[in-house]
Amino acid sequence: MIGIEEAIEDALSHQDDPPPNEASTCEWVILPLLWSGGYAKRDILSHAMDGGGEIPDYTILPKDEDQKFFLEAKAWKVSLEDEHARQALNYANGEGKQWVILTNGQEWRLYDNYRRGQAPDKNICKVRLEKKEEAVLFFKAIGKDSVLSGGLKVYAEAQLRLREELERKKAEEDRRIRIHEALCKVFGEQQSPESELVRAICTILAKDGTLRDLKAEDIVRYFSVHNDLSVGEDGSAEGGEKTIEQERVLPPGRDGEIKVTFPNGQVRTYRDERGAATQLYVDAVEAMGIDKVKKLNKYPEYAIDLA
Repeated sequence: MIGIEEAIEDALSHQDDPPPNEASTCEWVILPLLWSGGYAKRDILSHAMDGGGEIPDYTILPKDEDQKFFLEAKAWKVSLEDEHARQALNYANGEGKQWVILTNGQEWRLYDNYRRGQAPDKNICKVRLEKKEEAVLFFKAIGKDSVLSGGLKVYAEAQLRLREELERKKAEEDRRIRIHEALCKVFGEQQSPESELVRAICTILAKDGTLRDLKAEDIVRYFSVHNDLSVGEDGSAEGGEKTIEQERVLPPGRDGEIKVTFPNGQVRTYRDERGAATQLYVDAVEAMGIDKVKKLNKYPEYAIDLA
């Protein structure tokens, strides 16, 4: 009997010249992978389809009423759908059994028939052979010793927790993006210092002892910078983690200039003197926030106190 990793490699070798039909997929790929998990030939019972089409392709551990489960096979080139697991799930439900596997040899799906709902609700995980580390864990989990010892249940519970955590994080990120887009839209429409929204924000922030001199124009300028942030492909706000980049246009001196690129890509030019340096600091705070600017400590030569 070959090991799981070797069986996966052998199955992947068929990608360039795949099995032509379901029977060949079972013979070349599915059965060898099951055997690598410790199953003997007597542990895997194949079925001829009955008239109603309700008997799954294989019953695994057919003589063990406590642990037996069912496998539905499709041809290598068939794109799997949860609907393909329906007949095996119906059969498992009739038998009172928990586990069903659906596979085309390339992709393997595990279903927990004890979960309520339709086939998509019962799907625990999807594993492709190309992701070898995930595939090895999957075949160890559905291996004979694992099933008999309760390891498959432990694996399924861990996969379910992982999926729920990923779904939770995705929902949180989607909500963050919607909030970001909504705020950008709101402040994009309310650029006047006279707007009620801007004045309300100014009133609230001015209660902070360090912002007593805050003006409505400061709020407008702040959001004119942050409205330029866009959402990247990964869902994050682009520019948010960038630092300020500076470039001397002329040597330092009263007649020199400093060109500054802010996180949103906006470029501003400052005269290299005390007043301009102070304005640079103010703009930096507006663009990045006071905490990030304090951490930079990049502008001592321009007499900016970042302490």
